[in-house]
Amino acid sequence: MNGDPLTQEQTITFQKAAKSGDFVDRLLGVLLHTGLTATEFTHMHDNWLDPLPESIEACEDTVPIIRIPSEATCRKLKLGVNLEIHQRTGRCGYCKDIGYEKWFPGQPDSDCRVRNVPVPDEDTARTLYWWFSRYSSTPISVNSLKNRLSKLAERAGLGRNITPRDMRATYGTNLVRMEFSSREVAELMGLSTHLLTREFFEAAGRPVDWPENKSDSTILAAIAENEPVIKTEIGGLVGIHKSAGTKRASDLIDRGLVVKVGERQGKVERLTTYGVNPEMLEEEGFDELVDRCSSDGEKSYE
Repeated sequence: MNGDPLTQEQTITFQKAAKSGDFVDRLLGVLLHTGLTATEFTHMHDNWLDPLPESIEACEDTVPIIRIPSEATCRKLKLGVNLEIHQRTGRCGYCKDIGYEKWFPGQPDSDCRVRNVPVPDEDTARTLYWWFSRYSSTPISVNSLKNRLSKLAERAGLGRNITPRDMRATYGTNLVRMEFSSREVAELMGLSTHLLTREFFEAAGRPVDWPENKSDSTILAAIAENEPVIKTEIGGLVGIHKSAGTKRASDLIDRGLVVKVGERQGKVERLTTYGVNPEMLEEEGFDELVDRCSSDGEKSYE
């Protein structure tokens, strides 16, 4: 992705600036809540919206969906110097340069593809329906989009430049902050694999939610140093997602390397606590960990 996401404070500042600007600025704000790529946004048509934008009221009492198609005609509008809207004939510069007779969602091996993008943010939905109840497509070229984002960032006083990739990265990072899983983020953003969401987890300060290549020795050592522990704590001890840590812990329990050592009172119920099993550690060849456990003293499993 190579985008530099906005911080939460910068996101709020950007949104305020977009809302107080002209209609182009308000359209740019749509990127924050949709994660559309530059070419998707600049080729968006009215018939991508569900329900169809017959009026601005069409989006009320429902969560609209942007349905990105497998192909589309090039955008039908262009923006004049003084923000006047003109009809255009032929293909835009992007489609000409890339050799498209029709627009497609991404080039081969790209990360944007056919998908459905819900738009739960009410202001964003109203902006989309306000525009597409009047016009059939967006009027902005890819180059104009980049220039307008830079100007909006300057007017907002962010102290940095903003690109379409930054907006897309901000969308992905905010999804992670809202507890969306890596697979859900990948589906909403049209990524070829959930592994590409790693940078969003890093930007959000969250561990990824898939099993990392953490060795059994690393996990067992963390359990030994912190026991007694409950299964849901183990991911945090080694820097992986809670669900991934719980899964790895269950595997170690099944192998007898980790055993029940007691219970702890949770908020609602009593929780089982676990520690390492020195006998099985020795049998499985974790000699260094056995020596470490021995130096810490004998462990009781009663």
